[in-house]
Amino acid sequence: MIKKLGKAVLCMKLESQVKRLRANNDFMIVAVGGSVGKTSTKLAIAKTLGASKKVIYQDGNYNDRLTVPLVLFGETEPAIFNIPAWISLLRRTAKISKQKFPYDAAVLELGTDAPGQMEQFAYLKPDLYVLSSIAPEHMEYFGSLDAVATEELQPLSFAKHALINTDDSEAEYLAGHTFASYGFSDSADYRITNTTQRDFLGQRLTIELASGQKIEAEVAALGKQGAKLVLAAAAAAHQTGVAPKDIIKGLQQITPVPGRMQILSGIKNSVLIDDTYNASPLAVKAALDVLYNANVRQRIAILGTMNEMGEGSAHMHEEIGEYCDPTKLAHLM
Repeated sequence: MIKKLGKAVLCMKLESQVKRLRANNDFMIVAVGGSVGKTSTKLAIAKTLGASKKVIYQDGNYNDRLTVPLVLFGETEPAIFNIPAWISLLRRTAKISKQKFPYDAAVLELGTDAPGQMEQFAYLKPDLYVLSSIAPEHMEYFGSLDAVATEELQPLSFAKHALINTDDSEAEYLAGHTFASYGFSDSADYRITNTTQRDFLGQRLTIELASGQKIEAEVAALGKQGAKLVLAAAAAAHQTGVAPKDIIKGLQQITPVPGRMQILSGIKNSVLIDDTYNASPLAVKAALDVLYNANVRQRIAILGTMNEMGEGSAHMHEEIGEYCDPTKLAHLM
């Protein structure tokens, strides 16, 4: 109870300082949410914007009510009961909130693991909200995909503009909302028209912007999901006024992060794909697709448990089991 109360007080104090920071400065906030891929999408957007703007962001997943404000102030989270550290931190953030902000943009990740949490970020008033997907997540708390959709779409009510991956978000949930779309679909505002895979080195993409202009870029991201991360970054940059030549330059800065489709060298000329950070059916299938398409003599899949899937957990694990193709996998663990 004391911990919960203390956290609430800290959140309110930090949020008031962020409001002051926003009132005293003219900078852009790009917020990223979604069931799958939001950390990678956030980093892709931050690195792409960073080619032409001064951007502040956090490498990890500071994405809850307490940690999101810390990103704007460049602070790390002390232990909740480390009172001297919090007092010192709040003094620093109070000072920063009254000064000129040295950044053009902030890219923030908005996380949720239960209904009603997204509305706590309304004070940020994002200039752009990017939604990476609507898929099963924390189902023991949400209960249904309908509840997940309602939660992940909540920021559309307080963000100025929205950009949504329509490949991985069912159309029924998006009806009635105003947004720009991205994906492989011909109907998407931002779309990938061609891909050339380079095995474990990445791929070459042709991207059509909402303006109709096409750009090409060599990127380190793997597979279809990797391509969509890059597309999200290109679309977000274009939506925020970045010139196509600077978008291309920024896309080349995108690299895989630990635990998320990162390529590692193994023994005896083996290649390891590290996608161990988290798991959901959408993410596991995407990782398996990369493995299936790899031009190698032998493929081995090592799969663990997908946690927090709620009542549908057994069915979702069976679904992944069925997706494991014995004609493409030498071993499954």
